[in-house]
Amino acid sequence: MLVVTSMKIFRIIVFFAMVALPFYASAQGTYDRELRDLVEYEIKEWIYQYNVIDAILAQNEQHKDITQVDKIRLEKRWQKERRKSDKSFIKRVLKNDLSQYLKRVKLQSKGLYTEIVVIDSYGINVGQSDMSANYWQEGKAKWDETFAVNSYATFIKDVDFDDSTEMFQAEVAFIIIYEDAPIGVAYVGINVEELNNDRQMNFKRAVQ
Repeated sequence: MLVVTSMKIFRIIVFFAMVALPFYASAQGTYDRELRDLVEYEIKEWIYQYNVIDAILAQNEQHKDITQVDKIRLEKRWQKERRKSDKSFIKRVLKNDLSQYLKRVKLQSKGLYTEIVVIDSYGINVGQSDMSANYWQEGKAKWDETFAVNSYATFIKDVDFDDSTEMFQAEVAFIIIYEDAPIGVAYVGINVEELNNDRQMNFKRAVQ
């Protein structure tokens, strides 16, 4: 355990010495610029697909009469199943068509994307690449800084070390628009160590 902890500390020191400190010292922010380019020229390309839009619209219709009590109940069920072996509800979400598509996108990114979540207009996950910490996103920055305040700007969370993935990660989120109206939110975790590795913005390939 001591060795693992020491290695983790070493990685943090190296990262901040070579990467993070120059990033924060930059007025523009290298990662900020690269992340915004990634969103505009890559992420939105695979988000704005018919299967994604259709899944969001279908769940928005399904949830049109959802109440705050319903949302709390769904979140409690999600949290309960996260702690137990019986994950029937979680598995149903992870096996839906949109989740399967997002898993393929994550796989084809070759380590760049750490997590992908698509959220409906009520703050409830529609599909996701992995089992997320929450099913209802109200109170989380990915929701509160975008859909909740009707902000069409891309939200970028500062680079941080994620203990669960043991990598340096940034987070981006933005409102998904259909026919000039907001219908949901896309959230993507980004492995900045991979992004910083002279990666070319040429992901443009079909996700089969």
